Amino acid sequence: MITIGVDRVWHAILALSALPAMQRVSLAMTRLGIAFDSLGSLGIAFDSLVSLGTLSLAGL
Repeated sequence: MITIGVDRVWHAILALSALPAMQRVSLAMTRLGIAFDSLGSLGIAFDSLVSLGTLSLAGL
């Protein structure tokens, strides 16, 4: 009997918190995506710097 009551309470809590949790997850995923985009553009900038450095070393 106690487990059934706990189970019902747990399901009610899950049902109440489902939407905000999904919103939090999607927001986190969006932030992660932005972070990955930033890292990607930083990687491109780093690649450009490395190739520029290689070219200038080759010129010397």
